[in-house]
Amino acid sequence: MSLLGKVLLIINLLVAVGVVYLATASFGAREQQNIALVKQELLTSGIPFDGPKGTVKDPKSEVQFVIVLGSGRTLEKLPGRVLIEHFQGLVHGDELVGTDLAPPLSILAEVDDAEKVLIAKSNGFAGNAANGLDWLVGKLGADGRFAPGLLAKLAEDFDERATYREWLERAKAEPQEAARFYGFAQDILKKKFALAAKQANPAEAAAQSAAIVRTRSDVVVAFQEFCKANPQQINAASAKLKKAEDAYWTEFTKPVASVSEVERRRMAAALLVTLDTTATGQKRTAFALGLPAYTKALNDRLARLLGVPSQLKDALSRELATFTALYERDLRASTEIDQVLNRQKNDITSKVIPAAEQAKQNLTARESELNAATQRADVIAARVKARAIEQSGLEREIFDLQQDVGTLLAETFELEDRLLLAERKRLSAGK
Repeated sequence: MSLLGKVLLIINLLVAVGVVYLATASFGAREQQNIALVKQELLTSGIPFDGPKGTVKDPKSEVQFVIVLGSGRTLEKLPGRVLIEHFQGLVHGDELVGTDLAPPLSILAEVDDAEKVLIAKSNGFAGNAANGLDWLVGKLGADGRFAPGLLAKLAEDFDERATYREWLERAKAEPQEAARFYGFAQDILKKKFALAAKQANPAEAAAQSAAIVRTRSDVVVAFQEFCKANPQQINAASAKLKKAEDAYWTEFTKPVASVSEVERRRMAAALLVTLDTTATGQKRTAFALGLPAYTKALNDRLARLLGVPSQLKDALSRELATFTALYERDLRASTEIDQVLNRQKNDITSKVIPAAEQAKQNLTARESELNAATQRADVIAARVKARAIEQSGLEREIFDLQQDVGTLLAETFELEDRLLLAERKRLSAGK
């Protein structure tokens, strides 16, 4: 090969190496750009809502992960390291301590992991329902202040919080009921997760809403009857009210699906936002939901909290009406009791006292008759005693007389024997 050929060969090799380098650098740059776009899209849209359960642990793995970039390009696979880098250092705390630290594959995977941890924790209170209520529902202080528990923090409105407070007050007044109310609380926890995990079912959700409204109406009617009940009816009215409350709480705590997919996603976001309030937990939730969805979830929780004052005002109005009804019922009962007492007093004055006086007079007369009879009995007893003494003397005289008669008879028999003997002797001498 000539010198020129060798030079051209070297130049071609250098050009080829340059082309390969430029192509490799361009591919690496495009890959880094794509990864940056993916991370940006994750911050905006979050991870998929529905998807495989579980987490990403191997950075070299490929994850089935459909994501649409801002350019319109759709990716169906994602390197595991992208999700691992996206969630780097973001671990759960607060109520979700113990959940998987690895990045989730979907929102439902994160919700499912949280449910497993909380259900396991709630089952740990099976032998101590009172402590379970403290954790799951809340605590009532000595001054009556309510320290909200897990469910109270997840409450959708004031009425739901009021229900939880009522459970605590009832369990405090009747400790034997703590296990029953803790069972209701556990059902509510399962219901919260079911609203996010189950496919939306408008018919099922509508049926439960209707049942809740119906049973709640029954509670209102039973309570009104309880307020109007007189003292003789109060026990029956109280039993009817308790039965209506049990029916309402059973429907209220029954796990069902959400009414729509929008509501389902809102519930999932509310769970993740509320259950872990630590900084890393909130950031993890924001990265999972996407910043717009995370902001919307926070605004939703804030709006519900801001609605509490007006709901509290309405509740106070209802409480005032309830107090008024109870006061009027007790006032009627007090009036009825006063009337009964007055009637009894009048009966005592008009009937019992005269009857007692008459009975006293009759008793005095009976005592006089008894005294006279006693005196007569004493006289008769004395006479009987005298007759007995006289009879005893007569008996002695008769006994003596009988002895005399016996002696006389003996003497007569002896005389007859003598005469008979003399007669025999005479007869013998005559022969």
